Amino acid sequence: MKDETICFVEINDNGDTYTAKLQASSSGKYKEYENDDIEHLLEELCEDLSVELL
Repeated sequence: MKDETICFVEINDNGDTYTAKLQASSSGKYKEYENDDIEHLLEELCEDLSVELL
């Protein structure tokens, strides 16, 4: 079975804020996130991931 990348997520700590990028291969969706609360950033990112992957 060949490995296939279905999405790419990058999360960065910029000191006073957190940023994230989501690139979904299947839909071509690309979205950037920014929040000073890592929990809120992850919640939003996970919601979008569940839509893309399910």
